[in-house]
Amino acid sequence: MLKELKWSRIITGAAFIAAGVLLCLFPEASSNVICYISGIMMIAYGVLNLILYFTTDIQKVFNRNEFAYGLLWLLGGALIITKRELLFSLVPIFLGLVIVASGFLKLQQAVTALRIQYGQAKYYFILAIVSIILGFAVMFFLSASAAQAVLFRVIGGSLIFCGLSDLVITLFLANGYSRYLATVVVPEEGPTVVDTEAEVVSESVESEEEHV
Repeated sequence: MLKELKWSRIITGAAFIAAGVLLCLFPEASSNVICYISGIMMIAYGVLNLILYFTTDIQKVFNRNEFAYGLLWLLGGALIITKRELLFSLVPIFLGLVIVASGFLKLQQAVTALRIQYGQAKYYFILAIVSIILGFAVMFFLSASAAQAVLFRVIGGSLIFCGLSDLVITLFLANGYSRYLATVVVPEEGPTVVDTEAEVVSESVESEEEHV
């Protein structure tokens, strides 16, 4: 379980770094790509809901809403593709929430480090607070009216910081937590084996019993 959780956070951190690098290097192209990818994904999800509705047995569709949801997702995807400025106004809020969520996760890891008396806990608290501050700054102090290149580069830099700090905290804290478990947790005892000795009855005694 610990290994699966560690790899999940490593992959998430790497994805943050990759997204941040793309936003920093190609801010204008990234904005258009975000719009088109988001719109296409929503349209695909809408089509999937419609397919599910029409392929479901008619006796089971009374309480299902895939048809209405499918149309709504199709409409939302079309609006995002055709009205890209609408998404630009939401990008700082959405990505700011992502960065704040990453900060909250790091804060939880910092608390875990403090509970196991890990020496680097205070540095994890600092990284968590910085991530949370960056997230709130992106949400409340950056607007779509700002220069598009500056906006996406700031967001990209924030994502890179979150990804790097996620990797650092995850790798070091996972090792510290493993050492803590090795020293504190007592391994479970296996089944108790009882030694018994079997007595062999001599053939002479058996023969006497037969005569009796």
